Amino acid sequence: MIANALSPGRALPQVWNGERALAASLVGILLLQASLVATRAINWDEYFYYSEVWAFAQEGTLNRAIQTLHVRLFGWVTFLPGDTVDHIRIARIFMFGCELVTLGSIFAIARRFGSREAAIICALAYVSFGYVIQHGFAFRTDPIATAALALSLAIFACKDLRARNLLLIALPAAFAFAITIKSVLWAPAFAAMAFRYWQDADYSSEKALRILGLGLLTGAAALVLIVLHGLDVPAVQASDTGASVGNAADKMFSLSVNPYWKFFGKGLLIGLPTFVMVAASLILIARGSVSKPWLFALLLSPLACLVFYQNTLPYFYVFMMAPVCAGLVPAAEWLSKNRKGVLVAVAMFANAAAVVAVDDRSTLARQKEVHAAERAMFERPVKYFDFPDMFARQDKANGFMTAWGLDGYLRSGEPFFTRQLQEQQVPLVVENGTMWTSLLRERGPAREFHPVDAEVLRDTFIHAWGPFWLAGWQSDTPATIRWKIRVPGEYEVLEGKIELDGKPYDTGDRLYLDRGPVTVRSTTVPAKLIWAEGVSVPETAEPELSLWTLF
Repeated sequence: MIANALSPGRALPQVWNGERALAASLVGILLLQASLVATRAINWDEYFYYSEVWAFAQEGTLNRAIQTLHVRLFGWVTFLPGDTVDHIRIARIFMFGCELVTLGSIFAIARRFGSREAAIICALAYVSFGYVIQHGFAFRTDPIATAALALSLAIFACKDLRARNLLLIALPAAFAFAITIKSVLWAPAFAAMAFRYWQDADYSSEKALRILGLGLLTGAAALVLIVLHGLDVPAVQASDTGASVGNAADKMFSLSVNPYWKFFGKGLLIGLPTFVMVAASLILIARGSVSKPWLFALLLSPLACLVFYQNTLPYFYVFMMAPVCAGLVPAAEWLSKNRKGVLVAVAMFANAAAVVAVDDRSTLARQKEVHAAERAMFERPVKYFDFPDMFARQDKANGFMTAWGLDGYLRSGEPFFTRQLQEQQVPLVVENGTMWTSLLRERGPAREFHPVDAEVLRDTFIHAWGPFWLAGWQSDTPATIRWKIRVPGEYEVLEGKIELDGKPYDTGDRLYLDRGPVTVRSTTVPAKLIWAEGVSVPETAEPELSLWTLF
């Protein structure tokens, strides 16, 4: 009986038809992805965005008007019980909701130009894409801007340009631009809808004016949002907004070698079914097999961002692939007409399940352990250096150490960290990036640091616990040196006996040291002198220093 049911030429039972199989695959993938919301390790960018939210909500700090609107949306999360990891996981739920809006919008756009089954395939192509599975719910601006732009584009695709609809289209797009200026990269997709609307209206001059009005309304609304948001930026920092726009533009439009091309290879591997559909759609468009080929070509055109947009890390694909997947109607329609829906559903679910299955869930536990140690270790906030701003309640004294940030620091030619130590009390370094590990645990050249900074930082900080390095001095052999104190404050002799300018100190002794040189001699070994102002070094076992899940 089963053999007869599955024999060639016999229709599959109704429950296994393409549309139902695709819908089931879509729901299944969303359930798999939902498990990652609470269990996937926090990414360094999520820490950075949370630190901006914390600074605004808890301290009223806002240093630029552009690309910081998210701080107004999530301030409430900083007042909830729990630590930073808990707060980010809660915020991820909102981001997951944004992804659902994006999915619904992709379906609506594709449905406007194809069958319902083809529209489900387009939505499935997006949600099954590997980088979307991993980063579609990340606590970043990308999911918010993507949802707003996709919603705006869907309304534009499905509605005419009456006054009410003009607002419905313009406001989400303006909001997205106020969130991130890279929203301009969706311009070809909106141009496709504008020309389609004008063409369907027989190139009416009145409709052209409506399209022009839509553009002006969107720009004006975005400007109003940015200006109102920027009212909280201190006048002395107002220039940072212009600098932020200029720096972003430099990174956005460049034909230099993209440092993140390697992620395209991985994206191709973990998003193969989607990229196969992209290739198939391009072939069908080139053959003239679809009506309005220019419309789908424009929807697919954000893929060209990989050529000139420099910041194409995996989370960028969440933003880029939404209009692309809405433009996969040619391939999706072909698959639907050839009754390949079940095959597509299985292939895309299998791809998503494989991505979820290999995700490292252990890193989050180590992050939680480090946050617990940080809270127990410091009675009050201190200034510190690190990679992404992992501890928002502390006071980070350096910028975000991405490739972009490091490039600006090194090109300046200035020993930034040395200057910070001269001007501020910075007793802590958090070893949460490879640049810090190579600096602090190895003695060779540290290419991410100015040579003066490398020497000063190595001379100033010693290991305390886990990723925490505090100002101090230590020796495993009898030694007498002239040591420069760069972090004033209370110190403790943690091990052995030492002399400072001839005065003896024993284990457990505490003393206040000001900036300046001092002669240190270890009278027993090992000897360790460490900054101890409101610090309790944990006695628990130290965790592994693998604090990140790689892209």
